[in-house]
Amino acid sequence: MTVRVPCFVGRHVFQDLIRAQRGYFRNFAVHARQAASKGAVAQARGSDYEDRVRSLQERGDLDRCYPSWPPSEARRRLISLHSLRQKFDRSLQANGIADETLQIHGRVVSRRMAGSKLVFYDIEDTGESPHPRIQIMCNYRSMADHVKDQDDFKATCQMLRPGDYIGVLGRPEKSSKGELRVLAQELPMLLSPCLHQLPDQITDEETVSRRSHLRMRMDPQFLRNVKLRSKVEEELAVLLKRRGMVQVRTPILASHASGAAAEPFETGSKALSGEKLALRIAPELFLKRLMVGGMTKIFEIGPAFRNEGIDALHNPEFTICEFYLEAARLDDLMRDTEKLFSELQDEIFSYLQRSGAETPHMPSLQGQYPELHFCATLEREIAKAINGYRLPDLMDPTAADELRALYGRLSFDLPSGPTLPRLLDDLCKRFIEPLCERPTWITHHPAVLSPLAKSFDSEGQRISARAELFVNGQELVNCYEEENSPFKQRSKFLQQLKFHEEAGGGEEMPIGASSRFKSGIDESYIEALEWGMPPTGGWGCGMDRLIMLFAGATNIRDVLPFGNLKNVAAMGKPWRT
Repeated sequence: MTVRVPCFVGRHVFQDLIRAQRGYFRNFAVHARQAASKGAVAQARGSDYEDRVRSLQERGDLDRCYPSWPPSEARRRLISLHSLRQKFDRSLQANGIADETLQIHGRVVSRRMAGSKLVFYDIEDTGESPHPRIQIMCNYRSMADHVKDQDDFKATCQMLRPGDYIGVLGRPEKSSKGELRVLAQELPMLLSPCLHQLPDQITDEETVSRRSHLRMRMDPQFLRNVKLRSKVEEELAVLLKRRGMVQVRTPILASHASGAAAEPFETGSKALSGEKLALRIAPELFLKRLMVGGMTKIFEIGPAFRNEGIDALHNPEFTICEFYLEAARLDDLMRDTEKLFSELQDEIFSYLQRSGAETPHMPSLQGQYPELHFCATLEREIAKAINGYRLPDLMDPTAADELRALYGRLSFDLPSGPTLPRLLDDLCKRFIEPLCERPTWITHHPAVLSPLAKSFDSEGQRISARAELFVNGQELVNCYEEENSPFKQRSKFLQQLKFHEEAGGGEEMPIGASSRFKSGIDESYIEALEWGMPPTGGWGCGMDRLIMLFAGATNIRDVLPFGNLKNVAAMGKPWRT
């Protein structure tokens, strides 16, 4: 995360602004830090905020506390805290001082008064990883020519407190103990005051939910997660490009949403005379149109939207990565996933070590992962409760009735709209997914669960050429050999539409459904297949869950910069009374 640096002003303005601030700060009383609680945050935005703003207003224009910076003539001296440490940590000896004067900036972390003529500040730059920190020493004797008097020095130094953003002109030096610091040659300049008293920590749910900016300041792990998100997406894209794939962008707004079973968000367009549009629920069908068009090694990392519930693993707005490869069989996809995640884990662990962060306690992604066949595993697990249990022929019209009867025998509550796909999906959640704490493939899904995948006969059932990777009991990857026959794809879409009608309809649209066509299915995608899509392997990964894995997070909001949709919506509600 980078820090924005404002525009530039001359050095004389820098000095004038420092002197203009001294009167207000001379009488400023530093508040004791409050314990982390909802009340503490409320007080920080109440009396302390009002006191500081009132004092600023008494001094005149508030803009004087928000100057453009750095001064134009000081740009050549500007150096980041990270570069400062790299340059002088080894080159300076104890009690040594550099010949050059440099301009630095950062957020005040702490302040220590050592009498009336000596003040120490610690500032840090959270834009670097790890966050570099440097001590600033302000000695009245060394800057007497730049201040009016000792009272001016004391008042200006007292005005800076933790949370303030400051600029400092000074010379790097090392203490007698060999600690690098900067000896200020002029009084530090306030670039942006923190108008609230920072709590020691944040524990109340409202602040965590509604103020991500404050959470980032107070929770280093949350800030690391946000940066880690960028790194994971970047490294995954690099690894896919090394495999010869081309990164593409497909539409987010479309005439209808398709490619997954989900309820879409709908909107309209003035440019299209109010025509109803939908936010995409998956980029899949657009990407496969590109395969038809001749782009045979492609991937996309981007947002998708599903008008569904919110929990620890789901958010209506999420990020997905999908890639499609010509002539890739299911085994190819599985083995390449294992290599891809092995390389990604190595890269991310190396990044975490370089940035000074701890590596998470997570399963190893190295090597080949075990495989569980859906039907065989389900029969084995159910047989532990019902001796000798065998699944019915899942293509038989009576299969759903037999599974509903099974729920009665197991004393399970039926899922809502208990169609054959929903029953099988629910049984998988109950019996198979809990077996997948370590990285594990679930394969040989019943064909009714995978209408976009090719299918074949195996183990006495109609099976799809599909594999799902689970880690810690959570789905991470879904891949399959894509159905490229327009005839079979039409049949499978119509079957999904029938299941939807059996469930009583509802807002959630089945895969391949579209109300824009009389048939009720996405005829535009069928038409694209009629032009010939090569044999294709498709792969999808939920990026948020992948980032959660590397961050050691258990809630999706902890890897989203502004939390989940509830948090984002709450940000727009008033909090000042």
